[in-house]
Amino acid sequence: MIMNNKNIKRILYASIIGVVLLSSYIYSQDCDDGFTYYDTLPGNVNNIDNDSNCFSDDDLIVLDNFISINDLTDLYNSPLEVGLQTWLTGRLKFWVATYIQSGSNGITQQIDQLPDNIGQLSELRGLYLEWNHLTLLPDSFLNLSNLQTLSI
Repeated sequence: MIMNNKNIKRILYASIIGVVLLSSYIYSQDCDDGFTYYDTLPGNVNNIDNDSNCFSDDDLIVLDNFISINDLTDLYNSPLEVGLQTWLTGRLKFWVATYIQSGSNGITQQIDQLPDNIGQLSELRGLYLEWNHLTLLPDSFLNLSNLQTLSI
């Protein structure tokens, strides 16, 4: 094959397209169905064995509902910002939603209720809810079959 300007341009163009496609694959994560990718994580999230930064939609929905029903939307822009969270392979394992005015080790506003779908946190092992105004636990709370530690 004779290397003329036309062939060189075609090879360079194909190479650039290849690099762009490869870069977009490397820098954008494809999560399994039922998981959502987060590019950056807040400092309160301990993310273990999850280099892909993919988080369970079921768990995120519970956290979103927690924010909504307790009128915390002005305080938290993301479900990953609520309290201290430990995630293992994309599932929420430990959640500290203890009321602490400074919010340094919990949440900054006292809550009155837990979402009805809290039972969706099927992998949750530890839940810390001290110093809040909870008077009732939703029926789905009984579905937290992996819960080993509860502080309330």
